[in-house]
Amino acid sequence: MGRELAMDIPGVLNYRNMRLVFPFLLLTVAVYFASNLVLFMMNLRLAEYSPPLMDGPSPARQKTSALPPKREYRVLLERNLFGIKKDETSRDKGGDLLANLDKLALTSLNCTLIGTVINETGNSWAVIRDNQSKREEKVSVGSMFSDAKVVLILRNKVVLNFNGKDELLVMGIEKIRAERLAEEKAGKEQAPGEGSTYKISRDFVRDSMNDLAKIMSTVRVRPYVKDGKPQGFQISRLKGGSLVKTMGFQDGDIIRSINGQDIRSPEDAMKLYNTLKDSSFFTITLLRKNQPMTLNYKVR
Repeated sequence: MGRELAMDIPGVLNYRNMRLVFPFLLLTVAVYFASNLVLFMMNLRLAEYSPPLMDGPSPARQKTSALPPKREYRVLLERNLFGIKKDETSRDKGGDLLANLDKLALTSLNCTLIGTVINETGNSWAVIRDNQSKREEKVSVGSMFSDAKVVLILRNKVVLNFNGKDELLVMGIEKIRAERLAEEKAGKEQAPGEGSTYKISRDFVRDSMNDLAKIMSTVRVRPYVKDGKPQGFQISRLKGGSLVKTMGFQDGDIIRSINGQDIRSPEDAMKLYNTLKDSSFFTITLLRKNQPMTLNYKVR
């Protein structure tokens, strides 16, 4: 009997353990099913707000794939199937101005171009001075200056539209005007058959002008005074082969003006030096045997 009691003690212990473990197992199973039930209910609620599923690709993808490639739009624009008018006036005008820039007349406005700034990525601008008011103004394309509109700005050049006409304003416009005026005046004053137009080499002029003392050694220059007033400079004792002789001067010639500006003093005489050195065309008015004469020079 004691042996049977000893054998039942482990069974009793296992039974007690099962009673303790079973509630935990039951609780675990209940939590699992409860969590699945909650997830199922949440998915069911979300399904009410979701759009219905469609077979095939999504609408967004269909819309994207339905768009033609950009190159097809380019073909439509080039062929202009819809007859759209293109505004190419400004571009065509700019091209025409560049092509005919040399044909434009110098501006009639009394102004000077101080400088230009060319900006490839932005607006170019220029500074123009009104010679009458001495006022300087910064302008860009489309700006107004003295009733003229700025049409185009290039390096050292500005195109102005004044009274409906395109005109050119360039750096050093005063010098260009003086040379053209002298050329026009020479054409009017030149006597027929005089043969008073000379072409001289720029290299020869440059070499001669670099040695002013050598020039003065080939000619004698003295002031010419009439009625107590200076009337110019008389030259004499010219040497053959000298610059002065090559320019067509003769003994006894009296130089009176250069490019229409009177020569009355040594300072004025220096203008001859500077004119010879820098200009491509100039005129000298002189008296030869008491007869007025104009000598024209083209430096090549």
